[in-house]
Amino acid sequence: IYPLVVMPSAFPPEAGGGRAAELNAARSLVDLFRLVDSQNAAITSDETGDFDQEAGLGIRYPDATSVRLRTGTLPTALLFSPVVGTDQDDLHGSIASLVMALTSPDEDAGDPRSRLSAADAPRAITSTFLNRDVRRGALSPTGIGRSGVTTSLVASLTAPMEQLADLVAGRLLGAETVEQLLSRPALSSEDDDEALSRLRRLFADSGIDELWQPEGLPFTDPYPLMHGGKAIIEQGLRHRLEIMQQLLSQLRAVADRRAASIAARFSPRPAVEELLRNTDPFVALSLFMGRSSDHPALRAGFLGLLDGHGDPEYPFPADDPPPRVPPIRDRLAGMVQARWEDAQVRDVIQAQDDWYRRCSRAVWQDAWRAREQRWRPKAADVYADLRRLVDRFRDGANREERTASEKIRRLYENRIGVAYFLPARRDLDHFSEDVVNRLAREEGLPEEDTSSLVLRMVHGDIWRSALAWAGDDPGRAVAQVRSVLTAHVLRMLTGDHRGAAPPLPSVSLMLAAVTGDPEAARQVSAPMLDRFHHRLAKLLPAGFSPQGTGTLRVLITHPRVDAVAEVRSYLGRALRLMPESGFSVEYREAPGESVTVVLLRTGMSLTQVPEARKVLQKWARAENDEQPQDVLHWRQRLGYEDHWLLSGREDRRTVLHHLLCCLWNGQVDVVEGTSASPSMVRLRLSPEVGPRVPGVTLRLRRYTDSVSSWPDLLRAYEHWTVLDDAGFVEDYGRALMSAQPLGLTELEGVPHPLYVELVERIAPQQLRYLERDNRTFHDEPSEIWAPQWQFWAETLPAALDTEFQDPRAIRPTLRELGQWRQGRPDRRG
Repeated sequence: IYPLVVMPSAFPPEAGGGRAAELNAARSLVDLFRLVDSQNAAITSDETGDFDQEAGLGIRYPDATSVRLRTGTLPTALLFSPVVGTDQDDLHGSIASLVMALTSPDEDAGDPRSRLSAADAPRAITSTFLNRDVRRGALSPTGIGRSGVTTSLVASLTAPMEQLADLVAGRLLGAETVEQLLSRPALSSEDDDEALSRLRRLFADSGIDELWQPEGLPFTDPYPLMHGGKAIIEQGLRHRLEIMQQLLSQLRAVADRRAASIAARFSPRPAVEELLRNTDPFVALSLFMGRSSDHPALRAGFLGLLDGHGDPEYPFPADDPPPRVPPIRDRLAGMVQARWEDAQVRDVIQAQDDWYRRCSRAVWQDAWRAREQRWRPKAADVYADLRRLVDRFRDGANREERTASEKIRRLYENRIGVAYFLPARRDLDHFSEDVVNRLAREEGLPEEDTSSLVLRMVHGDIWRSALAWAGDDPGRAVAQVRSVLTAHVLRMLTGDHRGAAPPLPSVSLMLAAVTGDPEAARQVSAPMLDRFHHRLAKLLPAGFSPQGTGTLRVLITHPRVDAVAEVRSYLGRALRLMPESGFSVEYREAPGESVTVVLLRTGMSLTQVPEARKVLQKWARAENDEQPQDVLHWRQRLGYEDHWLLSGREDRRTVLHHLLCCLWNGQVDVVEGTSASPSMVRLRLSPEVGPRVPGVTLRLRRYTDSVSSWPDLLRAYEHWTVLDDAGFVEDYGRALMSAQPLGLTELEGVPHPLYVELVERIAPQQLRYLERDNRTFHDEPSEIWAPQWQFWAETLPAALDTEFQDPRAIRPTLRELGQWRQGRPDRRG
């Protein structure tokens, strides 16, 4: 597990930064690296193998067992702080590049051809690069914490094919293309049959096929066409009208029932979704709204037909009386009787039939309109989604030029740690046009017909999905279509160009070209090579280095290439990272098309990282001057009873052990106060005496007359490691923490009187005092006296019993050494 920690300086005050973030960071870092240190402590242990560490940090739940990580699970955490000139996006890109680089398989770990199974697959680069540092288990120079902190910065050079593909996709959905898509439904008259067929299918799939051309009840002429004379024919025509009126009366009841059923099952959305399998939303919208056409149904559209507007005789008269039966005359001055097939009779029959058809449609329309509250919302809902979707395409096209300009500006701006290999900015329009033309040629389309290209690449399922999103989020619907176009463009940019020059060379092709591959060189122009050299040279600007004083390690990952040695030599020269620069440089092949430079500083404690040190200083000063909004007690998430700024129990044991060694050697001077309870002490870096001997002066807090100030020595030392100048702290701390008793490996040497007084007189006296005046103290130590008790009863004895690291020591601990010295007088005496 590798926690990635973004430090507070990456967040401006308006985005969560400021004092509160720094105070949170102080405690969070301490908690995190105590866990890291506990994981690394086993590295320095004498025990190894498959066993559980009982000691150490864990998660304890009430009435449950503790949860602990196995040793080595959390070897370090990586801190990210921005450098001058970077913003949050740059930092996020740096972190993403680090993750991609370190999680890539280590292709250099073995010959891929020799792997027989998945178990033989190469390990991630973390296993071979990040995990190798065993110095994390070493104590820090000040003795507080171990060296598990890692800081990182990452720089990468990549050809941003995804961003370029998105720009080209935006061009494909630009104003010109959308205008073509909007005008396509206004087809020529020879395409009316296809549009009419789609409209007819829309009715059928919506469940309202009966309304396409509603008919009256079947009508049969009551009389055969025969001679009958004018009186008989006139009577027959009047009877015919009476039957039609009766049928219309019956039709009203039938239409009323049928309209209710049709309105209930009316479902236009699935019909439109089915329509989009073979067409696009622009055509679908024109079918809904109607368009310019000689056919009345196409002019009316789906919505107009639902209202009856598609009938040439619509609107029907409110009161349409039946046609009058005129007098029928015999022919040839009455010599020939009138017949049913006579023209005057056929005209009357046609007028009656037309009237019956109109009235039947009017009955259906009245019945359908009576159910308007049931069917209109369904139709309006689908229409609104189609309209929103098409309008969003139009709005997006209108904004595309401005949006694209901003994206282009971001692509070409100078950024720290992120470099893009791009066409020259002046050639970007030509690049986009070339990609679109290549796609059109692939599809066998004219280069200028971008609308047909879009429709060829976006299939029906995508349009249907876009319609589903149009109601709630039309922007997402358009983005879905755009992503499909982007994928097609990306395939064009990254695909096999069969020996032809690609629109933009990949990084691997550029690396092959610069190392002399003739085939690669043929596909890459000289200006492209110059641009590549230039971008690499500017990848690591001056001052681009992780914070801290730890050892710098550099990892460079690059695409797979044939001439590995030549490529790595070229990268070392181009990036100015030569081995003689004082840090190690390692190279790895990794999937992807980028050159990534990972800079790591490892083997540090928190106080060796400037920003971590800064937030700890903020906390230390806040303890002395807490503001109402600081709520420091609440911010101690994992250690709410912790009285210490940075150190843990083991740290204090270690520090006190070495400070006792200084006392033994006489390196501790009481500057103010008494030896029993000093208010200021000076720790000299060596046993030498004199004003020129460097040392550390610490001020101790005084308590009551009976309570010694010596327990405050650890707090004062801890605050000095955080608040003083970092350069001096590291050097002076290293000197103090290397102290060991004079005569440790010899038979000569006695402890300084101040050491003897503290260990043999003051310590027992303070324990008796605390036990006498705080009878319940041992079971429930008060918050005020807890540090006192902890120092005299726990920390001091543990420090006295800490074993020396020198194998030549004549006694293993300070306690035994002191006892031995008391029983063996100094030979010099």
